Amino acid sequence: MIRLILRQMSKYRWPILGLALVWLAAGYWLMNNRYGIVSFLASISTDFPDPGHQDSSHAYFKYVKPAMDSIEEEGIRLDLMKRACPERSERPFFEVNLARNHWLDKIRNWNIAPPGERPRVVEPEGYWKENREQVLESLQDLIHATYYAYEVTGEDRGLPGKETILIPALISRYAEALCMPLVGRLSWGDYVEFQEQRAYLELEKGEPEYFQYRLPAERDLLALGSLRNSRNYQEALLQYLGGGAPGSFSPEGCNTRSLVCLAPREAFQVYNKLIFAAPEERLPYLYLEQGQVLGWLARKGDASFEDPYTLAMDSFSGAARHRSLEVPARIEITRILVHTERYEEARAELRQISLIFNIEAPDAADVRELARKTLSAQGLHREADCFSEIRGTVRPHCQNRLEYIR
Repeated sequence: MIRLILRQMSKYRWPILGLALVWLAAGYWLMNNRYGIVSFLASISTDFPDPGHQDSSHAYFKYVKPAMDSIEEEGIRLDLMKRACPERSERPFFEVNLARNHWLDKIRNWNIAPPGERPRVVEPEGYWKENREQVLESLQDLIHATYYAYEVTGEDRGLPGKETILIPALISRYAEALCMPLVGRLSWGDYVEFQEQRAYLELEKGEPEYFQYRLPAERDLLALGSLRNSRNYQEALLQYLGGGAPGSFSPEGCNTRSLVCLAPREAFQVYNKLIFAAPEERLPYLYLEQGQVLGWLARKGDASFEDPYTLAMDSFSGAARHRSLEVPARIEITRILVHTERYEEARAELRQISLIFNIEAPDAADVRELARKTLSAQGLHREADCFSEIRGTVRPHCQNRLEYIR
């Protein structure tokens, strides 16, 4: 029987071989283009708005309202669920023993009864687990809503005059209650991209067809220009950052969940957009934080920029023009100069700091340490010793120690 099958196959070996080659080629092509094919099938099987457009009413009544109503009807306290997360509590995750807490602490922090009613104190582990599935379903609805819209005005809800609902803000609340804050952060990033697409589409209206073929950098600049001083855009960028940068040489390092720690190069681009779009009075603060991001990139050895320390000092110099930020900006510049062994320039910065800031104050220990390192590196060990934090020792030559850096 097997011989007969093999004999028949040998008679048609060339057609079979050709068919196998066709299937191999088709399989290779399908494997390489599987994501594009799935995206194409999804685009023709769904009715999502085009990029930069919204269907806010559909998003609200189909997804947002049911998600909010389900939480409200069940009386679920998202703030209590958020408090049970490990980063929000000093106690181990889901091992909070309420019996050891003071009774007032229990009533204040874990009481879900309405005002005026008898206290109903819940236990965090049980409360979180009890409501997790319901909140997760609502979060999924909110994420689906972003396929249609990011903003829902009062008019979209049939309530003219009511405030606009930002769906990324709702996603952040629900995601934090589930101990997944990064999901909310990503939704703010998507909202940033949506606003930029919408802004550019508005600029293209009524323009000649060849305007569609601008370079990407030119498109970005035009979109950012139209978003200047937009509160929603700035809010989305700040929420996407999720917190400022640590000091360039912070001993604790970068151990938060901010975008600076997770994706510092992306954070640098976000700060560029903020600087372009923010009002003038905010610029010095943004320059300070952008300089810290660049300093952190340089400390990590990131090769994205040719000389990140120089770029960081340029940003700090922009921040130093603001009177309230001059001291912290100059301290950051001095740290970079000491780290890069430019001690004479570091000494000049310390001289300037000493004229505008009391470096003898208890909270100026970091400045005194920079002075000690700078003088020691220049071979002035006796003078550097005056800035060491040794108490109880009388050193007559240190009575006018500030003169050593002036």
